Amino acid sequence: MSIDLRDHFATHAPADIPAWFEWKPERERPSIPSKFELDSEELRQQLEGLGDWLNEKDVHPDVVELASRMARARKAAEQWDKQRDIGRYIAWRWAYADMMVAARLKAEF
Repeated sequence: MSIDLRDHFATHAPADIPAWFEWKPERERPSIPSKFELDSEELRQQLEGLGDWLNEKDVHPDVVELASRMARARKAAEQWDKQRDIGRYIAWRWAYADMMVAARLKAEF
């Protein structure tokens, strides 16, 4: 099995990814619901206190439902962030390799 020039450059890409290099997964990052989806300031205060000094039985059902959606959305956003970081690391290696091959071809002509 032989290694071509692109593979070589990808293997030897700098470990530090430059800040200008961007890569995003195909799907958008999940959005996290806002406390302002609740109808009143009282419900928003209940949301703030949920878990710290209020239990689910102490708050309005809308507060419990929103808190649950927010928790699921945060978890999904964290997973998206991890996938973005992994994908960015892999994509950087191949983008670097493509830039090096292009620079070499340009220098040859």
